[in-house]
Amino acid sequence: MLSAIASNDNEWRECLNEAKELHSPKRMRNLFDYLCALNVPANALALVNEFKVYLSEDFLRVYNEEAYFNRALLETEDTLNVHNLSSQKLGLPVPTYLQRIEEANAIDPIEQEFLFCEHYETANIEQRNPIGHVIREVLHHDTGSNVFCLTAHAGCGKTFTQTAIITLSSYCFSLILEILQRKEHVEKNLQS
Repeated sequence: MLSAIASNDNEWRECLNEAKELHSPKRMRNLFDYLCALNVPANALALVNEFKVYLSEDFLRVYNEEAYFNRALLETEDTLNVHNLSSQKLGLPVPTYLQRIEEANAIDPIEQEFLFCEHYETANIEQRNPIGHVIREVLHHDTGSNVFCLTAHAGCGKTFTQTAIITLSSYCFSLILEILQRKEHVEKNLQS
């Protein structure tokens, strides 16, 4: 559908100009990402340079000036990878992945554990069941299932349950990262 809409980069430029007035940076990135993934503009670099601020404005509030655009490029790279493309193939700036490592290091395992325990203690029985099922699967992997689908009527607490599971995942991830960093430190000490 996108390729039928625009035949050259000027039409994409007009589309992005209109979108910058009406949409959030996240939606601008989504539009730009799919424009690149599905219709490969002739000069994607010119478009990204022209709309750089609008594509990454929300990250400018959170990250320093050097990192905010890289964060937007990481999202674009993820979308392009799904379509078997990359920033490099399209002539776009290639993001550095150091930012994600810094974000991962910013996760405090003690805080995540506390948040998860708080969520779990306040959950009702219907919310605890899926949380418990995910915990069992992560720890024992005895059912063979890696995919979970959480469906229920509106107002049942799905978001609460999902938040608890995401907090648990962050906690587990931060522990794994901490163990890997300690292992790396020990290996360096053994080599020297």
